[in-house]
Amino acid sequence: YRSNAPSLPPPAPVQRGPLADSTEKSPSTLLPPPLPPPPPGLGVAPPAPPLPGTAVVSKYINLATAEYAGPTPSVTMRPLHWKKVPPNESVDTVWTHAQTEEWNGIVGLLEPAKMEILFSANQTVRIGADLSPQLNRPQKTALIDLRRAQNVSIMLSKFRCTFKELRQAVLSLDTAVLDVDKTTELIKFVPSEEEIELLKAYTGDVSMLGSAERFFLEVAAIHRYKERLQVHLLILTFDDRCTELDDKLSSLVMCLTELTQCKRLHRFMLHVLAVGNFMNHGTSMGNAAAFHLEVLNQAIHMRSNVDGVTLLHFLASHLYNTDRDVLGLPNDLAHCEAGANVSLSSISELMAGMRKEQAVATREHAQSIGKDGFKAILADFLPHAEKTLCSVDHQHAVCVALVGDAKSLYAEMRPSLTQQELCGAFATFKTALVSVINDNELARGKLVQSTVDDSLDSTCDLSHDKDLATSASSTSFSEIAPVQSILAGVGSESSASWHKDQAASVAPDCMMRGASRVVDPVEEWLVKHDLAA
Repeated sequence: YRSNAPSLPPPAPVQRGPLADSTEKSPSTLLPPPLPPPPPGLGVAPPAPPLPGTAVVSKYINLATAEYAGPTPSVTMRPLHWKKVPPNESVDTVWTHAQTEEWNGIVGLLEPAKMEILFSANQTVRIGADLSPQLNRPQKTALIDLRRAQNVSIMLSKFRCTFKELRQAVLSLDTAVLDVDKTTELIKFVPSEEEIELLKAYTGDVSMLGSAERFFLEVAAIHRYKERLQVHLLILTFDDRCTELDDKLSSLVMCLTELTQCKRLHRFMLHVLAVGNFMNHGTSMGNAAAFHLEVLNQAIHMRSNVDGVTLLHFLASHLYNTDRDVLGLPNDLAHCEAGANVSLSSISELMAGMRKEQAVATREHAQSIGKDGFKAILADFLPHAEKTLCSVDHQHAVCVALVGDAKSLYAEMRPSLTQQELCGAFATFKTALVSVINDNELARGKLVQSTVDDSLDSTCDLSHDKDLATSASSTSFSEIAPVQSILAGVGSESSASWHKDQAASVAPDCMMRGASRVVDPVEEWLVKHDLAA
């Protein structure tokens, strides 16, 4: 610290007492004593004192009160979460001794561009990356729509090869590079004619183009690029698609064969006709020779005068008593559900589409002039495709003929009735019939058990001997369970025979009254409601 005032002899030391030491030291008392004046003749004349009325400009900057005058960021920065020191507490700190020139030099050394890259709020940079290319990176030239270019770039990221290698894979139809999914993606992003013309008109540096533009330029040189990809996709998926169609047609053939040749189904329809003519006797709907298939659905939902009993319940009970073999009908319709899930019209559309794709492949084979193996691949594929499609066509023709036979057999020649509706009607009927048969079997088992219990109660009431009654009572708890099992049809044939013998020896009246007659749930319901004959 150098003073501009004239040199004075050093002041005498001040005697400090206890009170003086306790007082707060001012900043001036902390400064070192002034240097002695230079020897005569060697020093420089002291500067002239300031003119009256002019302010003394200090070369120290007061950062506590000065405004920041350095460069400012052009983007939003990540904040540095520090705690500011209040101005009144930063009087005597390292920052208060900074000179103005020194502070301005430090501020001038800031690197705003690097800090904006490293600490901007909306940008991340890979650690260890070179910052100089990012600072002066040239902008890529965009010739196509930005969103489309972005989607193309995402699609290209699935390929682990260069654009030239991808182009060669397309020319040679390399299945190791171009599987079904990747070929489908390439077909979605085939460059349009406008995009190709725009790229061909570009005369700048190709390396300055984006990845989508450079890829389009690479494949634009392939003759009939889109058609080649479509043919490749046909070759990849042809066998699987034909196998799927053949399986569906085979299921439909078996379903229609069951409908036209099932004797039990034909007898069941005769039983329905007889019941319907009885119910419609004396009306305009009586004396019918045939009926439409919607009657099957009506039988499922038509309720009787007894709660829980439908017309289909009665039909199943009636067949159990009169023509029990017909109840094995569900086993003869094993493919009805599969046939109902097949749409013959959809299969026709798929086959027509495959025929169009085959025609494209045939045309490409005729127009192919390259030596990349494409023509040889098509030469092997086209005969196989024709043979396979002819086999599928034959299966389709068989199904169409069987649908016509089934509709004629069941008097359903309405053009509006589709094959799915025809098979679906029988599939729904089969499911409902199985449920009704199970309901009747469950009710029949409960009725048998109730009949056995009633017979045993009657036997116990006729006994007058207390010891005999006690013995009969204990027998009913220990040995009647096998009786109920055999009547309900539970257990093997050998155990059933044993249980029957035991039951006959213990409760002959029970067996005579409970098992000698056919127990029918519908008949029991009618008896309970006093409706039996």
